[in-house]
Amino acid sequence: MNYYRNLDRNSELWQTSVGQTVRVPALFMIGDGDSGLGTLGMEEMTAGMLELVPDLRDGINPRAGERHSTLLDADLSGVNPILAADQGKHR
Repeated sequence: MNYYRNLDRNSELWQTSVGQTVRVPALFMIGDGDSGLGTLGMEEMTAGMLELVPDLRDGINPRAGERHSTLLDADLSGVNPILAADQGKHR
C-alpha cells in the first residue's frame, strides 16, 4: 500500500536509474487478468524490457487466469513450480 501512497516520490527516485540494466537473472510474472496490463505506458514498458533486462527468463508472457494478487495469494500452487524450475537453472 505504501508503494501507491508514495508514487510521486518513487517516480523521482526512478529517474536516477534511467539507462541502467538489470544484470541478474529475473522473472517478470503478471497475469492476463492483471489490471496493470491496461495501464497507460505498459505496452511501451514491456516492449523495452528485454533490452533493460537481458537475462529475463521466459520473456514477457502473461499467465492465463492469473490476476494482480497472484503472488500475494495464500495458494501459490501455480507460482511455486515456475520459481522452483527457474531456480534449478542456476545451480
